[in-house]
Amino acid sequence: MARLANTFFTLVVLTLIVLVSAPVYSADSSSNHFLVKTWTTEKGLSHNTIADITQSEDKYIWLTSWEGVDRFDGHTFTNIKNIFNVPVTDNAARSFAKDKNGNIYVGGSKGQVLMRNDDGQWDEFVRLDSQINIMTFHPHHQLIVVTEEQKIYSITNSQQ
Repeated sequence: MARLANTFFTLVVLTLIVLVSAPVYSADSSSNHFLVKTWTTEKGLSHNTIADITQSEDKYIWLTSWEGVDRFDGHTFTNIKNIFNVPVTDNAARSFAKDKNGNIYVGGSKGQVLMRNDDGQWDEFVRLDSQINIMTFHPHHQLIVVTEEQKIYSITNSQQ
């Protein structure tokens, strides 16, 4: 009888070890639904600290960093300084905002706000006297800008 009890105990312990050490799979496990990729400076990003991210209507992904703005086309990164006819003067970018028409605004560390229209053309929208930390659009179509100097600006685009 003692031998049967030891055998039963050994089987229970082995079963518990197998159950505990086996990977757990769930029908709604996130690893079954998502493909995770890592973007680094080794893979083409111009800087390893990303401040903001957005996507344009033409499906580019845009990222802000201390080295400016990077555009990702699904394969490679291109820094905004290497994109033809972009009037960028700031060496760093902090934030994006997107208006109802799909135009993208990027705020820089020296106060420059660039606007990329839906045709992919970049223009300087406005220049402020301080680093731009946050930008968003108000429902009445004003660009709200918060700067490092603790100022809040409401800027209306006269072309809208």
